[in-house]
Amino acid sequence: MSITLKEIPLYASNTIKEIIGHPSFPWYYNSTTVDGAPTSQDKHQLVHNICKFNTSGSPHSDSIYTHLAPYIPEFYTHTLERCKINLNTPYKRKQVILPHIDHTTKGAVSYIYYVHDSDGPTRFYKSKWKTEKVYPKQGRLVRFPSNTLHSGNVPYKFENRTVVNFIFLPQ
Repeated sequence: MSITLKEIPLYASNTIKEIIGHPSFPWYYNSTTVDGAPTSQDKHQLVHNICKFNTSGSPHSDSIYTHLAPYIPEFYTHTLERCKINLNTPYKRKQVILPHIDHTTKGAVSYIYYVHDSDGPTRFYKSKWKTEKVYPKQGRLVRFPSNTLHSGNVPYKFENRTVVNFIFLPQ
């Protein structure tokens, strides 16, 4: 498992945070955080699909890509399969979102970009009991193979936890 962290410049991270945090930014309710998960074992989230199957579905795609593409080399070497923004709301106790993988294709690469500081780390599973945690920090960009088992945590101290998730497939 190869997880790498990168920090993007403050001017870019502040711009992304302003775009996504604007009152007119559209959010859509999803009953689960992982597609196909039973609602009894998962928690809801708000989502905004930027792109699915390399087709833009958002008027905000260009502004998001402009500020993140210089730090994601796969924009130039891979095909963008999906980009979506997830917003998780607080929960009364710490709750781990169901572990999942983003894609099974060999050579697929995922990124998680943290829009702002929050609690609720992303857990990367090395084994059933051993995990590596990455904490949400504004401007932090995490790269990992898409077939890596991972999960998020909902916030319990912060107002929300917002991430941009990219999946790139080899060309």
